[in-house]
Amino acid sequence: MSGTDWNWELLQAAEHGDVPRLETALANGAHVDARDDLGATPLIRAADYGETACLVILIAAKADLDAKDRKGQTALIMAADCGHLDCIKALIDAGANTRLTTDVGFSALNKSAMHHHIACSEALIAGGADAGDLSLHHQQELADAIKAAEERARKARQIQGQTNIRRFRPRPGQR
Repeated sequence: MSGTDWNWELLQAAEHGDVPRLETALANGAHVDARDDLGATPLIRAADYGETACLVILIAAKADLDAKDRKGQTALIMAADCGHLDCIKALIDAGANTRLTTDVGFSALNKSAMHHHIACSEALIAGGADAGDLSLHHQQELADAIKAAEERARKARQIQGQTNIRRFRPRPGQR
């Protein structure tokens, strides 16, 4: 493809989860940390759209894990904001900084808690995010959401147990 803008191809491929196109762009010299007009890198775009396969390839290609767009958002913050747990886990495993904040002071954990992404919040805390960084309001929201999730899980186990009991209980007149 003569005259191809490989950086643009890389950005588009990351956003759309097009692994072959992403690999082709990288092989043809696209800069792994190319920027769009909003300052987002391919890694930020992949995280924003939950494109884990592309994100993993970009990490392997040594993308800057903590690069920020013009609003100060990192790939981890974008993944947390959108609830993309697999992206969060991949970024944390690769060493992304869990304590960075946007230009207005929101961390990945803030974004995750704000949208009630419980599993994401748990992964962030396990990965080093500090729950103490949350505002009191978000701490309470997160605590309430975790409590509600635990209650749903308890009820589900209880229902499952009742179903199993009914299933194996002898019918009247049978022994």
